[in-house]
Amino acid sequence: MNKRIAANQNYYTCNLNSFILTEAEKTGILDLIEESAQRVITVDNAIMNLKHPHFVLNVSLIIYEGFELNTIREQIISKTSDYFLKNTRRDRIPASDLVRIIENIEGVDSVTVWFDADSANMEIYGDNYGIDNFGDIILQRYVDDAFGNKVPVKDIYPLIRGGWESFTGIYYDDSIVKDKLSNVNIQLRGITPVDLNSQQNKTIVSSL
Repeated sequence: MNKRIAANQNYYTCNLNSFILTEAEKTGILDLIEESAQRVITVDNAIMNLKHPHFVLNVSLIIYEGFELNTIREQIISKTSDYFLKNTRRDRIPASDLVRIIENIEGVDSVTVWFDADSANMEIYGDNYGIDNFGDIILQRYVDDAFGNKVPVKDIYPLIRGGWESFTGIYYDDSIVKDKLSNVNIQLRGITPVDLNSQQNKTIVSSL
């Protein structure tokens, strides 16, 4: 993905076509397998067409006194963009991963993270919008086999991009502008004064 995105773009601003293989690219990959002599003779290789459910990232912050929210916001966008571009998990995207990333940004005292989902995700997942009871994004769905059994299929590549309306009627813009709900929404809910007690507690937490 990093090779498909221009240097002046990131996960949240690149063209959505960057996430989809062209037919020529699929053919090139299959040809490469053939030329490398890695293909199993009795197996016909095929590249799955991935499903792309849509989500947005919501963040609620308490920051330390003396730090600029705009600076922290830019770092959140940059670091979470890197995370989504490099993510290799096939089971789920845990909200706790994003919490850890954001908590490590200088000036952040505490953070709450949650995802919202496109109402159209139901067409992909069948019986849910792609977020489990713990707030994680699910990276598999279930389909019926020839015998009517539910079997898991891992053909999900989620996009943390707006341009849709949630099942609760909230519209998210496909952008990272600050004055409207978009791909990443950051809310400041408090500022913590820096005193001896807060500094000592931060040291304690870091050492655990």
